[in-house]
Amino acid sequence: MYLLVGYNVGTVAYECQHYRLLTEGDRNVMSGTLLGKCDNNLAEGWYRISGTAGTQMPNSCPGPGKCNTQYPGWLFGSHPHKDDGCVAMQVCFGDYFSGCCQYRKQVLVRNCGGFYVYKLGPTPGCNFRYCGRNAP
Repeated sequence: MYLLVGYNVGTVAYECQHYRLLTEGDRNVMSGTLLGKCDNNLAEGWYRISGTAGTQMPNSCPGPGKCNTQYPGWLFGSHPHKDDGCVAMQVCFGDYFSGCCQYRKQVLVRNCGGFYVYKLGPTPGCNFRYCGRNAP
């Protein structure tokens, strides 16, 4: 039996097996002095943050210039538990000067057990970018 948003009872959810990778090291919140990177052309779909980009989105404002962009994107709220299924959440974009959550975009997030996947789409404009970080 299939439920909404690709959740399949008793098996692995579709998005936990079918996703694209975001692996760029300059996407990590530990990186950043250059501005200008953006995800305004990112194709809509499921993504997993991995490699030098980190393992998940940050849950707090990274600060100006982090992730090599003016408006770093971070997840507003805690990552879901595996039993929560697919959860609608907000990604905030902003910096300390204009407000850390000046712009928002709704995304879907799923805990796949050992990792998270995010249903992302194009950002509100250039200088907006989804960030990654290493798990705590």
